[in-house]
Amino acid sequence: MPEIKLPGPMRMVWGSLGCLWLAGIINKGFYTTAIILLLFVPVLIMINGETPSQMRKLQKAPRTEPSDSSTA
Repeated sequence: MPEIKLPGPMRMVWGSLGCLWLAGIINKGFYTTAIILLLFVPVLIMINGETPSQMRKLQKAPRTEPSDSSTA
């Protein structure tokens, strides 16, 4: 099965703006398509950005030793 190349986030934004433009000219139904495209942008950023294993590494907070306030 060939690998599918997803569009970039900016292409989705431009497509959404095109749908908004068409909604004013042709049909109000293009508003729905524009909103769906805009809501899909964060999903594309997550898919294209980092792999899940890299995200887990980024989410782990570094361990710090508790400070001993009795010695101060």
